[in-house]
Amino acid sequence: MRRVLPCIMFVALAATHALSSQAASLPEKSGPSYHAERMALIQEMKAFEAQNGFAPTNNFLEYDPDVQNYPQCYSAPKSYLPYSYMDPAIAGSAGAGTEQECDAFSMGRDWYFYASEAVAGIGGTPITPAMVESPLDRFMYLVFHEDCHEQILGLARGINEAACDIIAMEMMIKFAEEKFGIGSRENNLAKNYLTCYQEKSRIVNEASERLFLLYEDYARKKVTKKDLLLKRAAIFREIDEKFTEVRRNHPTEYYRQIIFNNASLGFLLTYTRNQTLIEKVFDRLGHNLPQIVSFLRQVTKLQPGDEAIVEQYKLQDNFGVKFIRAEEAEMIKIINALAEKKP
Repeated sequence: MRRVLPCIMFVALAATHALSSQAASLPEKSGPSYHAERMALIQEMKAFEAQNGFAPTNNFLEYDPDVQNYPQCYSAPKSYLPYSYMDPAIAGSAGAGTEQECDAFSMGRDWYFYASEAVAGIGGTPITPAMVESPLDRFMYLVFHEDCHEQILGLARGINEAACDIIAMEMMIKFAEEKFGIGSRENNLAKNYLTCYQEKSRIVNEASERLFLLYEDYARKKVTKKDLLLKRAAIFREIDEKFTEVRRNHPTEYYRQIIFNNASLGFLLTYTRNQTLIEKVFDRLGHNLPQIVSFLRQVTKLQPGDEAIVEQYKLQDNFGVKFIRAEEAEMIKIINALAEKKP
């Protein structure tokens, strides 16, 4: 059985700042009227999902005040960049409920802590207080992203996360156009959310390639440990500076500062590595959401099983990083072949 992990984009803790007073459609972030507003918005979003090829899900049907969020902690070696959050090199601890506990759990390794407002794959994720209190752009993303996972179960995580990120953000833009109007503040927030994701994905992917090469050189003793730490620190600073510039150019309501290291980048790569692949599918299908959802469902039916992949690639198991890479490679072949057949 594979691990079921929470699904986020670049950052996970709900932002603490309030929505701008310009958002007249949203009340203050407290009291029953605000909760009722968000609950009603979810119903509108689910109706929009149905219009765009989604099957009904059991997510977000009830409000649970007792589940504030879902704290998660991951750690990784300082001299190895995990391929994704499925890489066994990433150690997880669901029991670390604070940054301090996550730091202690990591025992000197790189660590990444977040508290996700929602998770997929638990038989129906509730509406949590952290989700209700999140900014509008983040709130829309969470609903569409988590419900997307239920539509394309079976896709390799690295394909699934990238697909559901872009599907969610495209849905955010179109939903905001219908509800708030083209060019509205809400519509522009949704557009910026997608633009930030696209630009940050390219930053993460490019920097990660440099880190993979750096760690290979260290493993071959071409780089000293001192130089390794200095060079990787410079790359992490560069990522942080570029992320800051992206947000400055494309402001969103939702924001959370990330400490960049191997644990956080390994996690983010699950969402970013195949961004370009999914964007090509969107372009090929004319950004038609129902067709894209149907296309990805077809991919899940054509993908080979674990045993076939293990045999084909002569692997020892179906959970190591070699299997993760092989499974993604097979799905990419299927996606490219299917996309070429589309007019």
